[in-house]
Amino acid sequence: MGWEFYRKGVDLVIDACKILHDKGYDFKTVINGNDTTQEIMDAYLKGTHCDFLQFQEPQYNRNDFFDLSPVFVMASRSETFNYGIAEASYLGKYVITSDIHGVSWCFNLPNVHIFKSESAVDLAALMEEYLIHSEKWRFDKEYVTQYILDHYTDAAWSKALIELYNNEKKE
Repeated sequence: MGWEFYRKGVDLVIDACKILHDKGYDFKTVINGNDTTQEIMDAYLKGTHCDFLQFQEPQYNRNDFFDLSPVFVMASRSETFNYGIAEASYLGKYVITSDIHGVSWCFNLPNVHIFKSESAVDLAALMEEYLIHSEKWRFDKEYVTQYILDHYTDAAWSKALIELYNNEKKE
């Protein structure tokens, strides 16, 4: 989720989780961040302990983080490019993301589900949909993995830059 509590929408995720918890769902959400994130989260919760939330320090091995859940939630209020979405997609995870412009590159991927930015209610609705109907969320993991490899790796970006430079030389 990131280290900037409000920009990354950690408050929205917490509020969405509270909605689901109040409806009686049994689940766990991992909040990834640093010491500052933990402090802000504790202040936001005002001392309330939430069994459905688990705080975790950043992992050296990203796979350890992504192995915790089949769903990656990105609730950011602003981004330019979110590597977490690309990484989760590459690994075959479902992604729930806010509808902000900076992540519009992923909106057409079949593993991506979009909620209205700033809306914990919309986020909770998508999370609930997954909890109830995860079988309806199936997608072609090989297609998504290949798409990420073809468009969002250092090799793909290098190739695009070389093509750009070569085209500039011709003009």
